[in-house]
Amino acid sequence: MLKRNILILIFLLNMFVLFAQSKQDLLNTKIAGCDPETIQKLQDIGLISKFDVQLMGTYMLEKIQDSVNMDAWTFGRLIDSLATYKQHLNSVVAKYHTYGKDSVFIKVPSGEKNFIGLGEMTLEALVKRESQNLPKAYDQAKLNEHFSLAEQISKTISDLNLDENLAMLFGNVVLIKLELKEKLSDYLIGDFLEIAQRIKASKEFRPFFRLGT
Repeated sequence: MLKRNILILIFLLNMFVLFAQSKQDLLNTKIAGCDPETIQKLQDIGLISKFDVQLMGTYMLEKIQDSVNMDAWTFGRLIDSLATYKQHLNSVVAKYHTYGKDSVFIKVPSGEKNFIGLGEMTLEALVKRESQNLPKAYDQAKLNEHFSLAEQISKTISDLNLDENLAMLFGNVVLIKLELKEKLSDYLIGDFLEIAQRIKASKEFRPFFRLGT
């Protein structure tokens, strides 16, 4: 048994060393002439997110327009520089969207959180508050149905024909419930919609919308 445990430990240590080497190799890779496979590997091991990939193009274009020579840049340098750039973007967002002192984030379909400004309450706190005293039933039959899989979110949103803002809030309500380890089956579809509508109309979240609704 001792010999077996030692062999397992050696195997795990070797795997850790290989992973660390692979990670460092990717960070040392120059961004000039890289292929999509390298980008995918960076995502797979959690060095960058899908949002980072989308942001990279804009960021690199800005650098080029500022006459920055990026030929010698590695992904390690790019990732560090991009992190600073995202902090700058957040400070700009906070400057123009300051309605309180709590940082407000929304989730995108990939699960990443995006900072949208400072508010009186976080979205998570609003979901908790607006989940109280929900109706027993709803007028539309489909709103009285249950669903238990997060994968059904997009189809449900499409079926309900929600506007962009309400669709975003509906999806976030479901994702926050999952994050809190709550069972989706404990709620009706109408409950998620009701919570989303309450948040959209709340004085705390309303300022984030530029619409007159």
